[in-house]
Amino acid sequence: MLFFVCPKCRSHLEQDDSELVCRCGSRYPFTDGVPIFTEAEEYYGEVSKERKEQILSRLRAGEYWRNVVFEEFYKSYWFLHHIIVDETRNDFRFHLPVGVERVLDLGTGWGTMSCYFAHDAGEVYALDGTLDRCQFVKLRCEQDGVANVFPVCSSILRHPFPERSFDIVIMNGVLEWVGASQKEGDPRDLQVEALRIVRSLLKDDGALYIGIENSNGFKYLLGANDDHTGIPHIVYLERKAAEEKARAQLSQSYRTYTYDLGGYRQLLADAGFEKTKFYYPVPDYKTLRYMIPLERADSWLYYRDAIAESGSVNSEQERVRSLESNAIQTGTFPHFAASYSIVAGDTKPSFLESLREKLVASSEVFPDESPSEIDFLQVSAPSGKKFDKGRIKLHAFVNGRRQPEIFLTFCRAQENSLSLQKEFSIVEWLARGQNAFDLPRHHSLLSVQGKDVLVTESLAGTSLARDLLARASYIQDVEILSAIEENFSLAADLLKSLRSQAPGAICEEVDFAARIDVQLSRYPALKSQFVELFAELEARCLPEQNLFLHGDFSPWNIFRVGAKPVLVDWELCGQSPFGVIDSGRFVLYSLFLVSLLRPEWGSLDDLLQKVFHERKGPLADLVLSFMSQQVHKEISIQINHFALLLLHEALLQMEYSTQPAPDLVERCVSRLKGIGYRP
Repeated sequence: MLFFVCPKCRSHLEQDDSELVCRCGSRYPFTDGVPIFTEAEEYYGEVSKERKEQILSRLRAGEYWRNVVFEEFYKSYWFLHHIIVDETRNDFRFHLPVGVERVLDLGTGWGTMSCYFAHDAGEVYALDGTLDRCQFVKLRCEQDGVANVFPVCSSILRHPFPERSFDIVIMNGVLEWVGASQKEGDPRDLQVEALRIVRSLLKDDGALYIGIENSNGFKYLLGANDDHTGIPHIVYLERKAAEEKARAQLSQSYRTYTYDLGGYRQLLADAGFEKTKFYYPVPDYKTLRYMIPLERADSWLYYRDAIAESGSVNSEQERVRSLESNAIQTGTFPHFAASYSIVAGDTKPSFLESLREKLVASSEVFPDESPSEIDFLQVSAPSGKKFDKGRIKLHAFVNGRRQPEIFLTFCRAQENSLSLQKEFSIVEWLARGQNAFDLPRHHSLLSVQGKDVLVTESLAGTSLARDLLARASYIQDVEILSAIEENFSLAADLLKSLRSQAPGAICEEVDFAARIDVQLSRYPALKSQFVELFAELEARCLPEQNLFLHGDFSPWNIFRVGAKPVLVDWELCGQSPFGVIDSGRFVLYSLFLVSLLRPEWGSLDDLLQKVFHERKGPLADLVLSFMSQQVHKEISIQINHFALLLLHEALLQMEYSTQPAPDLVERCVSRLKGIGYRP
């Protein structure tokens, strides 16, 4: 563990009973195991100090932090719930070196980033000026069995760390608050001072990561409120005008400085950071789902045209996209991104840089000629409750081409990469047979910095779902029903082909009992009820021999490319006697797609009830006709099978969702009643 130094004289500190002591006479106490270096007690937080103390009391009494956070914030403050629990917002880490010795997380808040980086670093120091936050992080880590995160109550301007101690320093949503943390001094000067301190704490090949808003982002130019003061049309003003506006509306000084692209480059240069890389985190750095290289504006066009979901024509989202498209055409796009992800420092190779080098040298991926340039558009899948759940996907643009040439997938944690190895083997096996579908060509399975990376060809077509969503603003009701009917017909042919396969030992059986055991381990009473429900459904569904299942058979994973459709994403494939896992999932996600296209027709739960319980209307006719081909003609048998599918989906959601299991089980039971299932 790193030794501390005195913030006043920089001498080595010695621990004496419950405090740290310096030879200069300074003493720094511990509270609940957290060393405190702040001179006065400070509180900053999204909730009141009283409410935060109530949350801490619940954790100390043994309640699990995820359940407490869900009950406190999921409905009343969803954005805060997301900030605390969703680890996808930390996936910028792959643009940094991995497997490092020591990380410093400045302004750790609720500890999401510290806990995330702890899986990949020897030690993580979680620094925050608010003791209550540090105590939450400590309790969170203790409950999750994370032993290498060390909360420290301090500020970067008065820190207790020796120089050249860290491989990575994180300032995610922190740099703009440095000026506001002090009552005196020019905010920009304080920011430069903080950055110079960070540079002194980094090793020679260390990396600084900054996530921060762009003062010239189109959303702010259009009138979105400043994230820090809540005032619209203030962030892009000259400092004097912004100061006058803040004093007029808030009766306080304007001290949360953000900058444009040139401003950040100059700020970092003034602090001694000569090398910088800028990325566009979409939708922004706080809710990161995509990372787009700022210098590759055409990759943003690909994101817009091939990946992003459409919003309403007059929404802020669509207005911003329209302006960004125009900026791409004029070459000014980098200056108007909503926020930036910045990597600064003369760093050792990041994970993605090492991957790029490996690809360039791979004769399996590029047998004819090695590319001179590869850029990545990163897509983060939801992480759920566990660090290793969810995958990172990369669209790779080769030699400046406008369309990606290869598609790469890896897992957040190597221990979950068995799914990649299984997918590689299954697709290789399937490719040797006769199928009603095509498969993306799998080039190879690479190993990069201890992680397996699956390399496949990039598909030029669009998925069934994407094709419909792209036409959402003008497609007619009758066209939706016609498209759904056509999709069901296509799905029926694919399912028939799938079930003719016999992969045998290469593919394990889907184990419902094991999933129930794992997902409900914290809830024994609920687990018993779920086991009984599964056993009853299993008996009612009269399972026969094992079938080969795709496991994620949905309109999002079927692409129209060439003469035959292409079926992708095989990570959940397996064997099971319950074929409804595929056919029912296709129905479930087709209805979800309809709820997106036509919200006025009802939510997903409304549509399930109308189809399976009321059995009225053209949509019900389409679904029940499809189900009768897959199961039996008797509607009661169909409902039993679909009830089993809903149980399966609830188990998957427990694995990937951030909600506590009881809430997902309750939703599952509600859906069972909605489709007319009676125990």
